[in-house]
Formats: sequence, structure tokens, C-alpha cells
Amino acid sequence: MEYSKKQVGDLVGFELEIYQFGQGDGPKLMVTAGVHGGEVTGIHAARRLIEFLQENESQLKGQVKILPVCNQGAYRRMQRSNPYDEIDMNRIFPGKMGSKPTLATAALVYEEAAWPDYLVDLHCCGLYGSNYTLATWMDSEGDKELASMLDIPVVIKSGGTAGQLFVESSQKRNIPSVIIELSGGQPTGQIDLDSADIAYQALLKLMKKLGMLPGEVEPFEPAFCLPLERVVAIEDGLFLPQIEKGTWVEKGQVIGSLNGKPISVEQDCRVMNIGPARYLFRGDYLYVYTVRA
Repeated sequence: MEYSKKQVGDLVGFELEIYQFGQGDGPKLMVTAGVHGGEVTGIHAARRLIEFLQENESQLKGQVKILPVCNQGAYRRMQRSNPYDEIDMNRIFPGKMGSKPTLATAALVYEEAAWPDYLVDLHCCGLYGSNYTLATWMDSEGDKELASMLDIPVVIKSGGTAGQLFVESSQKRNIPSVIIELSGGQPTGQIDLDSADIAYQALLKLMKKLGMLPGEVEPFEPAFCLPLERVVAIEDGLFLPQIEKGTWVEKGQVIGSLNGKPISVEQDCRVMNIGPARYLFRGDYLYVYTVRA
């Protein structure tokens, strides 16, 4: 194993931790986490993978590079962006050296990300969200193939917003790249241990499928779905959910109530995120859903 730190210029005392395992021929996989500092389920999964590889590096064929906390400033505050400049790191890749802290850090991360054959970026979708892979799967066969190998049940089509690490890596460098969105993180920096384990196991299975680790993996086919859609309240009042996040539902099925009036879905879909029982106001979100492509 190789371990190194890179100083982010002379701006502030941020360092980028880099763990690299393996050597020689074979696939090269890069795993990043903590691009948004408070999204700690992904950070926990990345650290578990580091621990595994520290103990099992001799079994590895190929190389793995892990950056467990890409945005140290935001991580220290358990928030999305670095408090020194309040810039969203995952909108400004490839970054810029000699600039503001987030831009300079992004430039270092992007420099490291020129290396792999595959890139997986770990994020969180909030305490009330369910796990999924985000990929430009309609535009890139490489991204679709990578998403298929991760064994996460749902793959959501990304709109391909520029400045995201996985989008820039896929579109500019032609490196198969995806995000895994995990429950937890916002708003208080909570780790969802079950979701962290799902991501950890998915990464191990990916390495087995790539021939980087020994072992057989059963075939798995995720559901490829369209972009997420958000449904908001049309009036103030009391919202009471009736289903769990990550549930497939049928057209007309009731998923909750607002002021005692049932809320039903308009088509077959998977409810990816549903808010808790609470008082809310017109325009506040009720749930987020996706449909099969």
C-alpha cells in the first residue's frame, strides 16, 4: 500500500489523503468520497474498503486508489461545501490551482482522477432517500456497464450536469464513471450503516467481476430508470407517509396523506425519497420518484 497527502497550495491547511493499493497489470479502480463533506455514509464505506485492502492487498490483481475525504474543509463542518468559500465542489471540476480552496482542491482531485480505468464517486441522498446509482447510462455504454456491475438495485439517468467529477471523467476523459447515492448524510452528518455496507459490498463485487479479487458473483440486473421527479405539496398542512423509501408502487396506490386527504401516485414508479410525518407548507417536497426506462 502507498499512502500520501497532498497540500492544497498555500491557501489553508487542507490535505488530500490518497491510499493506493496493488501494482502491476490489471484494471485500475478509483473510489472517491466526501466531495460533499457531510455525506459521510460514503466516507464510511470508503474507509471500510481501505481497511479491507490493507489486510488483503496480496489478493489484489490490478490497482485501487481511494480518496476517502475529498473536501476536508466541508467535512470538518459536516456540510456540503467548504465554509471558506461556500463553493459546491461537485459543480466546478476540473477546478483551478492557485485559486479558492475548493477550486484548488478540485484540481488536485481531478489530477488524481486521470489515472483509473473506472471511477466510482460515493455520495449521500439524505436521511429520507434510498440508495441508487447515478449514471449517464443512456449516453455512455461504459458508464452503463459499470453501473450494471455494482449490484445497486436502481440506476438513475443523470442529466449530465457539467462540473461533476463523474461527468467530467466520463465525457472529457472517456473513463467509465458513476455516482453511488447512499442514504444518510444531510442534514446532520449521519452514517446509515446498512447503506454503507451495501456500497462496500458493491465495490467488492465490482472488483470480483473485474477480476481484481478472487471469488464468484451471482448475476444481477438493476432497474435502469429515468431521472428523478419531485412532487410538492399543493397546500399547507400535516403530511403522513404510508410507505417506506425505496418502495415500488403501482399507479393509483396511496403513499400518504396531506390533511387527511390521500396522496396517490399517477403511474407505476419507485418512491426513492419520502419525507417523514411533519407539518409542511405549499411547495415543500412530499416525495421523489423514478420510473423504469
